[in-house]
Parts: sequence; C-alpha cells; structure tokens
Amino acid sequence: MLKLFTILLLLPSTTASAALYSSSCDTLTCTLLTNANKDISSIKSSLASLTPYPSLGATSDNIATAALESFESDTPRSDSDETAAIYSEKLSDLERMIDQPLQTLYYRQLSLLREKAINQYNKNVKSGSMTEYEAMKLSDDDFVTGAEEATRTGSPQWDYTQERRALQTTLASLSAGSKKVVDVQLKSASQQSTAMQYLQMQQQQLQQLQMQVSGA
Repeated sequence: MLKLFTILLLLPSTTASAALYSSSCDTLTCTLLTNANKDISSIKSSLASLTPYPSLGATSDNIATAALESFESDTPRSDSDETAAIYSEKLSDLERMIDQPLQTLYYRQLSLLREKAINQYNKNVKSGSMTEYEAMKLSDDDFVTGAEEATRTGSPQWDYTQERRALQTTLASLSAGSKKVVDVQLKSASQQSTAMQYLQMQQQQLQQLQMQVSGA
C-alpha cells in the first residue's frame, strides 16, 4: 500500500492521478474500518446483554485513535493542493464513520445507566435505608460517574446532559408519586381513626342508655 502511494505521488498532478490517490485512500479506509468494527462488535455484544461496557469512553477513544494514526502513517502527504485536500477529506470521513457507530452505542449505554439509577432509587426508597432526597442524590451521582466513564474525551458531540435531565425528571416524578401515596395513606388512616372514635362514642352512649333503663 505504501509503495502504491509513493508511485502515485510521483505521477503528474492530474485528475487521473488524483482519482487513483483517492481510490487508494478508500481501500485503506475499508481495511481500517474492518479492524475497528471487530472491536466495536465486542461493545455491541455487551450492551445487547443489557450490561454496561466498562470504560466505554477510553475504549472508544483508543479505537478511533488507532485507526486515524494508521491512516496518517500509511498515507504519504504531498505538496499538491489536490491530494492534500483529498487526504484531509478522507481522514475526516474515516473519523466520522468510526465515531457514528460508537456514539450510537454510547447513547445505548446511557440508557442502561439511567435504568440502573432508577432501579437503585426505587430499591433504596423501598428499603427505607435512606430518605428520598438521599436516594435521588445517590442515583444521580452514580449516573454521572458512569456517564463520565462512557464519554469520549476526543469527541465534543458526546454529551449526557439531556439523559441526566431525563433521569432527574423521572426521579422527581417518582418522588412526587410516593408522596401522594403517603398522603392518601395518612388521610385514610385519619378517616379510620375518626370513624373509630365516633363508634366508640356511640357505644358509650348506648351503654349509658342501657344503664339508665336498667336503673329505672
């Protein structure tokens, strides 16, 4: 491959040589994508089993970096504006084609982390081991930790702000629902207590009336 690039760069800067250079870049890109997809497949398998992939962000960075560095090292540069433009375009295309499937897996991971945080909140509230506020804060903190670990440092498009906001909205809704249930239970208990007091008063009055009749 390297020899082919060297020969191409020695050819006159014509449309034909530029086309050959572009085609050679595409061939190298296909090879690098095939190698990257092997690593991406292992991430897919983990997420398909509903298991968050450990250190997803760092792994994704490594996959992308390895492919881009290989492209740069195996593709000779030239002073030709035409081939330089082709090189820049092909490098950007390679980065995009690797980042897109990884980003799709990233959002799948965020979804799993959000579900895990909600389940953790429900478990902690139900067990009574902590207050609702403490349970909400713990779930939010754990989600942020997992999301940070899953986020690529080299890709600004990877952001979990919306997913975190969705989690907080869900937790707030669950908390509000829990409070309504408690209010209903307390109201019911209050009504039952009032009814019992009324029955006791009626029973006492009846007993007093029976005593008066017996005394008469």
